[in-house]
Amino acid sequence: MKKTSLIIIALLIFISACTGASKKEENVLKIIGKEKISQEDLDQALEAVPQEYKEYYSGEDGEKKILDELVVQKILLQEALKAGIDKEEQYKKEMKNIKEKLLVNLLIKQKIMDSVILEDAELKAYYDENIEEFKFPESIKASHILIKLNDEMDQEQRESAEKQAMEILKKATTENFSKLAMESSQGPSRENGGDLGWFTQGQMVKEFSDAAFACAKGEICPKLVETVFGLHIIYVEDRHPGEQIAFDEVKGEISQKLILQKRMDVYQSWIEDLKEKYLGE
Repeated sequence: MKKTSLIIIALLIFISACTGASKKEENVLKIIGKEKISQEDLDQALEAVPQEYKEYYSGEDGEKKILDELVVQKILLQEALKAGIDKEEQYKKEMKNIKEKLLVNLLIKQKIMDSVILEDAELKAYYDENIEEFKFPESIKASHILIKLNDEMDQEQRESAEKQAMEILKKATTENFSKLAMESSQGPSRENGGDLGWFTQGQMVKEFSDAAFACAKGEICPKLVETVFGLHIIYVEDRHPGEQIAFDEVKGEISQKLILQKRMDVYQSWIEDLKEKYLGE
């Protein structure tokens, strides 16, 4: 972990510990000059550690790290007081800003974050109204043989390529497709027997995708398919139908999405009411 991250976490932990409820002084862990660190201080500090750092501060070693950081903060606090930092105008100005921001944040927490909630019925209604959003799309597993075409080909060369592709298409209906692809394909999937793996509608170029999804499982598409890459002979090896995702599986995802929007809407409306109240707008 970077040193700067530890410093930031230490400051957050110290602020949390200093603003907590009354301390149980009978369970003092450390005495540093005029300052004390209690078990409650340590517990609050551990609780304040951001989720992504929880593992780093877990166990006895983690508690010791937190305690060491609290000790450093208590030392620095006493040094700051000795230096008269709390008497300086800059300190007073910063404290005023901190108090104002804290008051505003607590107000928003009470009025918006804590009071705006979602009912299960709202989540289910969104799911039902946007049912297509919660589907695994249909997918197919296909292979192909590519015969390249390009704009530099003359008419004779193009006809020769088309004839070659047609001959391969005929062979594909009776011969092993993978072996045929390794022998004849001019595409990068040649070494894999033309295997393209699984894909959904739209992941391939439109002409290829439309043709492949129009074919049944185990079928060689009956016509050559031309794309910007050339002529394709397509074999659809397998298909997986689209599948609806159950409401319970996406309930949390829907909740996160809707609660943010609902809180924002309530916040905006509330602010407009306050502007009208204070400014007459």
